[in-house]
Amino acid sequence: MDSVDYLIVGGGIAAARAAAQTRERDATGTIVLVGEERELPYDRPPLSKEFLRGGTSRRRIRCHSRSFYRKKQIRLRRGERVLRLELQTNPAARYPHRALLASGGVIGFKKGLLATGGIPRGVGELPGVELPGIVPLRTMDDALKIKRFARRRGKRIVIIGAGFIGLELAASLSALGADVTVVERMPRVWPRFGPAEVGTLVDQHIRSHGVRLLLGATMAAFAGRGHVAAVETTEGQSMPADLVCVCVGIEPRVEVAQQSGLELGDGIQVDSTLCSSQGDLFSAGDVAEVYDPLTEMFRRVEHYGQAEYTGALAGRNMAGDRQHYDFVPYVWSDIFQLHLEAAGTFAAYPNVVERGDPETGTGMYIGVDGGRIVGYVGVNAHSADYAPLQLAIKRKLDLADDLEGLRDPTRPVAPLVQSRLAGSA
Repeated sequence: MDSVDYLIVGGGIAAARAAAQTRERDATGTIVLVGEERELPYDRPPLSKEFLRGGTSRRRIRCHSRSFYRKKQIRLRRGERVLRLELQTNPAARYPHRALLASGGVIGFKKGLLATGGIPRGVGELPGVELPGIVPLRTMDDALKIKRFARRRGKRIVIIGAGFIGLELAASLSALGADVTVVERMPRVWPRFGPAEVGTLVDQHIRSHGVRLLLGATMAAFAGRGHVAAVETTEGQSMPADLVCVCVGIEPRVEVAQQSGLELGDGIQVDSTLCSSQGDLFSAGDVAEVYDPLTEMFRRVEHYGQAEYTGALAGRNMAGDRQHYDFVPYVWSDIFQLHLEAAGTFAAYPNVVERGDPETGTGMYIGVDGGRIVGYVGVNAHSADYAPLQLAIKRKLDLADDLEGLRDPTRPVAPLVQSRLAGSA
């Protein structure tokens, strides 16, 4: 039986950052990272954008090089799947816990991190769902399969789901010459993300580039003989399809945590140190539901920034620190010429302050509750405004008497926030 001080399960940014920070905190402890994919841990955001379009390579989206893991003495077990954890098998032993692998191997460990991410949601037991040519986008292999297909110009591609990934994929495939239709069951784009104006703006922008959007449509079936040939809706519409990409979100991968008796909510519930209900096990990334002091509730955020931050924090704490989660979650998306960034609360805002004119190219929708900034969505906005706005959200600053300053794009946000911080000191 293999034995290590730190077992990290996962193959994305959260696992990679956790391994690196564990090593920074503990120079001699043994570390093994177990991942199901054969590839080195890599970043997922480029899969729907630069990687798919050919603007970057698999090497450039890796979190670290092979030499990094060798230098840091972080062992990788790639192409391995953890089936379950057996906890406290021998509490007095140096390695009291065991991880059982699908290959039949066993790893004893002291402390562990589950950064198992999520699996793509399906579309249910619809007729024809088993046909070849219906694929998700979650892994590098998925992206390579879609890329190879999209290079055959003129092919008709239907994307199920108009979320971030679905629309990024639509923009990339359209740029590669594909004929793209997006099917979305909701009546408008991004109804739960920021103010309604954002969804309207994105809707108009993507249609202007030739992508068809079919909103308020419910999937009924996939048609074809030996390969998908069409997508059908309950409203009677039928769209020819040589390839169907399913982008309807992910489900957190909690099966190992569930079998290990960890407390679950919308994911693996962890405290502010990223520690689970079992004291030697931590969690980070898409699968972790952490208590957020901003919203004062448990929250699971599926994005790179959250995964990077929580992975690093969990790695340090697993190796002996006691640092607490103190982060303003943020997301970004690139859709044709639109670069969108958002932070704080992503749901509908109580009140909206428009900074600049986001509908015509550059600006922000800033969410305000009373006089306190709770979130924002930037549209091709000035990057210098993001950090001070995130600081205002974190510090819960009341800017009720200077909302006009927020509206005015000629006034930088940083001095406004700094003056309020100085006044509240």
